[in-house]
Amino acid sequence: MRPCRVNLAWLADVVTELDHQMAQLLLRGRCPYRGIEEAREACMLRPDSLALRRASDCATLRRAYYDGQKQVHPDRLRLLHPACSEEVLQACSVAMNLAFEHRRAELGCPAR
Repeated sequence: MRPCRVNLAWLADVVTELDHQMAQLLLRGRCPYRGIEEAREACMLRPDSLALRRASDCATLRRAYYDGQKQVHPDRLRLLHPACSEEVLQACSVAMNLAFEHRRAELGCPAR
């Protein structure tokens, strides 16, 4: 019998989505973040943000950034958290951009 392989990125996405669904249920339409800083901190703990900061080469960094930006795009977050302000919704995207630029400089990747 072959051992079952689990795609950890997929599993992390499932857990993140369940976390969002539980937050919506418990918050009953309220924003899960008390402010921009709390939203930024929570976003930087997401699996896609961690993958970006741990990227070992430029190609992996670009892929992590692309995948992460899809997940934290303000329009997507607005669907999940309609009660949050525009600034709170944009905090994740801004934090992802800053983390990308920092890691890009560390790895010496060319700017596009």
